[in-house]
Amino acid sequence: MLEKVKATLAKVRPMLGGTEIVLVDLNGDTVKVNVLLPGCAAGLPEEMAIEIFEDLLEEDVPEIKKVIVV
Repeated sequence: MLEKVKATLAKVRPMLGGTEIVLVDLNGDTVKVNVLLPGCAAGLPEEMAIEIFEDLLEEDVPEIKKVIVV
């Protein structure tokens, strides 16, 4: 499942306009991530980035039920 989550992160990265989502932990059906915003105004807001990531995870890794931003 870890490889599927990493693949989804790689898939979402180009959609975020400079905002980065970094995997912190995967425990059962829960993913913990950190959101890094770019220094300029170019990236997506954290909430939008997480929403896009959650939507892709739902499609790609339906076993994941919860995403926590740390």
